[in-house]
Formats: sequence, structure tokens, C-alpha cells
Amino acid sequence: KIFECIHRFPPEGWKTQVTGHLPAVGLTCGICGGREEEVVNRGRLSAVWYDGSMEILIVREPVSEETLDALAQAWHGTLVKGVADVGRDVVALGGDWHMDANNILIADGSQQENVWGFNIYPKERSDSALEYISLINIRPAQGNKAMELADEALRGKIKEIVSKLVPHLGL
Repeated sequence: KIFECIHRFPPEGWKTQVTGHLPAVGLTCGICGGREEEVVNRGRLSAVWYDGSMEILIVREPVSEETLDALAQAWHGTLVKGVADVGRDVVALGGDWHMDANNILIADGSQQENVWGFNIYPKERSDSALEYISLINIRPAQGNKAMELADEALRGKIKEIVSKLVPHLGL
């Protein structure tokens, strides 16, 4: 079955559909901020674009391995780009660029100084499943002069958040 999404402000010319092959728990729509249950009438399904690309997901509750795999396949194949708000303990997953997910979190109420980029490798486990490399991490004014996040405390906070929201990685 295909259910029409109830997005109030989809990008011009785009429609969304909901399909049954992406199990999800507690996801928020990256477009309208609607909870998953509102979008699919309390079903356990995830939204995808009509053009076949999966939307960027704001994750506040643990996400399934199947959903993470679907994100990887929709965007980069072997990895999922993500950003974490270390002040709100929330992540956005998906997109071609970290900045895409960054913008979704900013629109959701995050402050830029709290949002940092990372990559997840869904087929890996433990520390090899997560890397702290992103163009959005280059912030000399905040003490980070490279794409790789150098601050061990920030890395630890991101790892803590991701390990709660993507528990099957075994971080």
C-alpha cells in the first residue's frame, strides 16, 4: 500500500509516498516535522521521495538496522552521513552532504555551534562503524581546524548519542 504523506510544505514539484519496506521507530519528518505516526496513520513505515531517494531523517528514538541500511543504499551505498546536536541529543541521518542534514536540524531548532558531522558505516560494528569527519566540522573559531573532529569530549558525546539512537552498531 502507498499512503500520501500529510506534509504541509513539501518542496515545489515533489510529493512523498510511504512504503512498507523501511521499518522505523519514532522518526520525525525532515520536511514538516510531523511524527511518523501522523504521516502514516500510526503505521510503522518510513517516507521516501517519489524520485526514489530517501529523505533525511531526524532521529530521536532508536532506529532499526533495516532503516539505516535503507539510508545507506538511498544515498552513498556503504555509509550514512549524519549530524548530531550535542545539546539536544538528536541526530539527522541521510543526505548527499552533511550540510543537508545540518540544515534540517537547524530548521528543527538546533544551534549551529552544537551541530557536528559524522559518518556511519552500517555494516561495521564498534568503533570502526563511526568516524568524525565532515566539512561542517571545520570551525577554527570553535577550536577545530580540520574536517576530523579533534575534541575528544565532543567525540565522546557524539558517540554516546549515536550509540543510543543506533544501538545495533555496538559503539
